[in-house]
Amino acid sequence: MYFCNYIYYLLVIDFFKYNSSGNDFIIIDNRTKRFKINANLIKQMCHRKFGLGADGLIFIEPSSDANYFMNYFNSDGLPSSLCGNGSMCCAHLAKSLGLLEKQSDFFIGLFATREGVFNTSVGHDNVTVSLPNVSSFKTIDDDILINTGSPHFVKFTSFLEKINVNKEGKKIRYNSIFAKDGVNVNFVQSNEDGIFIRTYERGVESETLSCGTGVVAAVLSLFLSNKLSTTSDVIVNAKGGPLKVSYEYDILKKMFYNISLSNKVHMVFKGQTKIN
Repeated sequence: MYFCNYIYYLLVIDFFKYNSSGNDFIIIDNRTKRFKINANLIKQMCHRKFGLGADGLIFIEPSSDANYFMNYFNSDGLPSSLCGNGSMCCAHLAKSLGLLEKQSDFFIGLFATREGVFNTSVGHDNVTVSLPNVSSFKTIDDDILINTGSPHFVKFTSFLEKINVNKEGKKIRYNSIFAKDGVNVNFVQSNEDGIFIRTYERGVESETLSCGTGVVAAVLSLFLSNKLSTTSDVIVNAKGGPLKVSYEYDILKKMFYNISLSNKVHMVFKGQTKIN
């Protein structure tokens, strides 16, 4: 009788857990490409019961066009478009890894994404990232469909806290118009107390505590609806906390430009995990 001994090699990976206004991410420095990307493994790592738990996973990888490439995946394990909160968290870690250049009291640089190359400026905890110019938007009844690096459906309401975001957001996200590629759904309330938002995120398929590109979509949609005239340091209150948006608008080109998103981000903890 012969016995075979099988040796299983476990790869030990360092990871960082970050959050920006409650939108949380696992970030891995993958510049050496040690981590072989696997959708099921990403989904497992993001699982809140059986994994590390996160809204998404980000790999910092080499880039020939920028200081680093931000390779972003939603918690469903699939690659996704631009993530505002994830971009800010990733930039903060990139500073710690020495990937950005010091300029006065800040660290600056460029990061590449699937949607293009953008700027970042990192202080101690405060991070600002630029976003793509926005010229893709249209009104659907009283709502607005707009792409701020990710597609967003913005629905205005006067009863934000009463909305069942998971139920109503899912209806819109899986509507036959959007079902194929999906859309993020934002419920926005604006009054004398400020701007408030709740978001159902595609890929997470649930309400998240905040969504960076959704916050930007809300601000630009308010401007398009003549409900906002301020263009600098606009505060939007998500469930997880406030974020700040600035922008400019070219009325002739019907295009938003010089768009930036700012927030204070937190490195919650770091650790190691073993994968097969």
